[in-house]
Amino acid sequence: MFLQLQQESLVLGRRPVGFTEHYYTEWDDGLGKDKIALFLLISIGSTQVPGTEVAKEAFQLLQDHFLDDLSGDPYDRFESALREINSMITEKEKELGLKFIPNVNVIIGVIQKDMVFLSQRGEAAGYLIRKRHVSSITEGLYDEKNKEELFQNIASGGLEVGDTMMFVTGPLIQYVTPNDLSKIFSEQPLSEAMKELDDLLQNDMEDQMALLSFEVLEKTEEMAAPVMKSEGDEEERSVSSSLHAEDEHPSEGRVNKGLAVLRKFVQHKETWAFVENVRTWDRRKLLMALAGVAAVLVIGIFLMTMVLGNQKTAQEMDSKLALAQDNITQAQTEGTFDKAKANDLLNQAEDLAIEVLNSGYSGGEASQILDEVEVQRNSLDNVQYVDEQVRLVADLGSQLAGAELIGVEPYGDRVVVYTEQSAYQILLDQVEEPDILNASDKVLAGDFFDDYDTIVMVTAGGDLIEYTDGNAQFADTVDVNWHTGVGMATYSNKVYILDPTSNQIWRYQRGTDGYGSGQSYFSAETDLSKAVSLAVDGSVWVLKNDGSLLKYLSGNAVEYSIKKAPLNSMDGSTKVYTELEVSQVYVLDPGDERLFIFDKSTKSDDLTYNAQYVFSDLKGTLVDFYLDKDRNVVVLVTTQALYELSFNE
Repeated sequence: MFLQLQQESLVLGRRPVGFTEHYYTEWDDGLGKDKIALFLLISIGSTQVPGTEVAKEAFQLLQDHFLDDLSGDPYDRFESALREINSMITEKEKELGLKFIPNVNVIIGVIQKDMVFLSQRGEAAGYLIRKRHVSSITEGLYDEKNKEELFQNIASGGLEVGDTMMFVTGPLIQYVTPNDLSKIFSEQPLSEAMKELDDLLQNDMEDQMALLSFEVLEKTEEMAAPVMKSEGDEEERSVSSSLHAEDEHPSEGRVNKGLAVLRKFVQHKETWAFVENVRTWDRRKLLMALAGVAAVLVIGIFLMTMVLGNQKTAQEMDSKLALAQDNITQAQTEGTFDKAKANDLLNQAEDLAIEVLNSGYSGGEASQILDEVEVQRNSLDNVQYVDEQVRLVADLGSQLAGAELIGVEPYGDRVVVYTEQSAYQILLDQVEEPDILNASDKVLAGDFFDDYDTIVMVTAGGDLIEYTDGNAQFADTVDVNWHTGVGMATYSNKVYILDPTSNQIWRYQRGTDGYGSGQSYFSAETDLSKAVSLAVDGSVWVLKNDGSLLKYLSGNAVEYSIKKAPLNSMDGSTKVYTELEVSQVYVLDPGDERLFIFDKSTKSDDLTYNAQYVFSDLKGTLVDFYLDKDRNVVVLVTTQALYELSFNE
């Protein structure tokens, strides 16, 4: 298939930085069919490089090598041309004594018949506008770390009538959204669209970019296939013959047409015989026949209405899917600057896709839209699937005898995991024999007490256990009985116990002879009924089971905000972790097997959402974790096993 192309070009921006130019030519085989378009757009951000000389030589190499042997495969010819250009650039760098490839933004390509072949480097980009949808066609074509080759990979694809392609040497979508590009280039001729784009950006864009656009207008003429008719189609042959005769001689044509009508009447004379029989029917038979005709008409009208209604509904659903796709495309751009707006666009796209899915029309396309929404949300939330980065350290399933692990704490060169009644020390991947914590009571929570090199644990019966070197001993308090709770944290020489039942955090100070009395952290009434975990880094962080995270200082609530808050809900989270020396706050959501990470601000009380890590195929359910600061490793424990997630890979 041969395509007809219309081409327009311009240079955007007012301020030249180094060298910016575009080159375009068409080669014709002389027969009016196999035209080949070749183009190069290049910006070199350095005044030390002879840009004109480099660009012209590169474009000449493209023409020489791609057009050298037209019988060869176009992909191979394009690849050969790129290799020659890479060699030329390498020699130029040696000649100038200057590495300038990292300063080059370039896109190069050819169009032959209905195929386009492209390569790119830097911020140069190519976009395809097809049926009002804008898509990037040059992502991933180069590795930024590879500074030895100008061109590394090739993209290729087919073109259709109505397509528009845009190639530019800079980050165009930072200035105009894909949705706006679609509107500009889908609703008017290419020349007018380019003028509108130039007018739109002339006051916003300073650094120059070269822009080249193609519009695929139509196919060239092809031989029409003859229309074949069946031997039994006498009526069609008669009409055709009469039209041909009338063109040659009007009076003869009319005679032939009259004869055709007469032949048609004779062929259907049995119909007239049927009409003659109808005259002999009685009233009852006539009424029944009329009723049957009426029923057939009603059914026909109903079926036609239903078909037309279905067509209209299908068109409406297609329009909704097109709008949903536009929202996703726009969200890709908005997400860089306004996460909340991008999320609103994705929510609208999701609602439209669900509506189409529930309608019974275009189910496959609607499901694809929903998948794209999920992918885009994950991109906005920086969701990391870390199956390969998670290492199983120890599987304790066979050693627990029906019990389940509930916590994990560091202890010197070892890791301690524990159930409600036993503790297991793990050195490297070796699990030692369990130590009994309390045979008649249940441990609820624990924390490593760094200042005293011990692990403290609170029990359901109101005891505090200090676990040191494999030995578990009860600790004394001035109050005799300890308050109990669902979470623990230590800070300096104090132990904090989270007690949702009493809506209180109890604070105990450890001295040389034991612990003082429990002090109420809150002096005013505070609702902690849904609290599930706490952490202390000077401030006190309290996590509720709905995912909300509260911050307190000296017993008073601290107002703060979470910037770029995650789109995924943290409802059902069970554990919050941070320390004074840790610059992040971590929240564990076992239900969705996610770990949320927030960065602390050095200038305010605010948090900034960073990322979330998603796990799968873990043995058991996630219950606890901590950060090994020395190794930059997150140590996780499930109800059955111990894992590590390294941030160094």
